[in-house]
Amino acid sequence: GQTLTLGVGSNVDATSDIEAVDSSCLAASGTTQQFSGRNLGSGSKISIVSISWADTTAAGTAEITAVSIAGVSAALATRAAGDNQNSNAEIWYLSTTSATGDIDLTFSTAVDRVTIQVYRLINFSGSSPTATTTGTTSVSLTLAQRGVGIAVATRSDATDTNLSSLTENYSFSCGSGQWGVHSSRQVNQSTAITSTISPTSNTPLIAFAAWQPQCSAPSCDPYFAST
Repeated sequence: GQTLTLGVGSNVDATSDIEAVDSSCLAASGTTQQFSGRNLGSGSKISIVSISWADTTAAGTAEITAVSIAGVSAALATRAAGDNQNSNAEIWYLSTTSATGDIDLTFSTAVDRVTIQVYRLINFSGSSPTATTTGTTSVSLTLAQRGVGIAVATRSDATDTNLSSLTENYSFSCGSGQWGVHSSRQVNQSTAITSTISPTSNTPLIAFAAWQPQCSAPSCDPYFAST
């Protein structure tokens, strides 16, 4: 008789990868926040910017109305809260070949605390996330085989903050009244992830998005994809 061996990972592109390529913060008040000349990473990729922001005057009127990366409009993957907020956690993305460029955030009214983390995804399906979720103290998503999850959170307090079950890429406060934490994870097998913020005080908000890698033959055959 013959024995058929199916290799682990046969249904995805094993070269799919995530790289955290740049991070920064701004603490000046304004409706436009520009991060000049940021590293986006080489080659063709999905560029993702996770954003944690706050208006420490607590006017309750701010929201991001547009994000551009290297002069091109990005799309919103998810945000933790709706319009007219004192703070928020958001994830924006686009496909690009640019290696560097300005990242411009436009707000409806002035904000004065912003942290960002820039990610590079290679060999992932399309550019849109395959799943998103939001929460206050915790979030949960199932990541596909070789899939990636990206999370960002904000708290209205300048105390060191982290997200469990994820790799911390950038955790920083640009000043009193706000802390931003940016984290991610790639898994080898389909994995359910629950991430909890710590501390849980001071108005936490979390946004979490997942991306799935490209198929590689014969991966798009449902038999192989489920085996």
